[in-house]
Amino acid sequence: MDIISSSTELSDDHKIFIQAASRRYGPNSLKFASLLISIGKMRCYCHEYTTVLHLLGWALEIRIEILGSDSFSVANLRHNIGVVLVKRCERCVVISDRQRREDEREAFWQLSQSLQIRCSSDRVSHIDISETHFYLGIVLARQNQFESALWHHKASLEMRIKILGPENSLVAQNHHRIGSLHLCRADATNAVQSLKLAITIFKKEWGPDHEHAAEITHDLSKAFLASGEFDKAFDCASEAL
Repeated sequence: MDIISSSTELSDDHKIFIQAASRRYGPNSLKFASLLISIGKMRCYCHEYTTVLHLLGWALEIRIEILGSDSFSVANLRHNIGVVLVKRCERCVVISDRQRREDEREAFWQLSQSLQIRCSSDRVSHIDISETHFYLGIVLARQNQFESALWHHKASLEMRIKILGPENSLVAQNHHRIGSLHLCRADATNAVQSLKLAITIFKKEWGPDHEHAAEITHDLSKAFLASGEFDKAFDCASEAL
């Protein structure tokens, strides 16, 4: 509870609400853990990642104590913590490089634990597993482990196509990440192929003016440049502006 009292990100109303819920349901109850998670998700939209991680970490301790470390609910929460850590790495400019590396290691551990539980449970859907593969791919790419990152993104892609179809925007996300990884591996041919798939799907669903379409087009320009197709590289670079 000291974490909540000292938080500069949570409003006074939220602090009072959490303290009241702790007294009503007990600070070690599943109902209280669910409340912490709900507030954490709301604060995540405001990019208050440090407080979110404190709230989710508190809820995780409660769930492990009551349900055990191999429960499906624990796997879900580990996944969510891993995702928040990834977002803090990618979007928070005020944290140090050392903190960023620690976040990457912790994200990898939380997501790996989640994947292990999710893959062993007959209650989990493949779309959940695909999400964990996707974020593991992001973490590994940040650590320059490109081959392992590529494996996870391909695993995620296969599941998403099977469930969502080949023209879903989530599938486009996978193609984009895979294309970027091919670029990092100096494989321009496969990079162009994946990025062309990504931009085709994304433009069809969201239109050519979406900010992510510009990002994919910019990466496609780099792939064309790496493959020696300079005219196409110039055209994509101009379109991405």
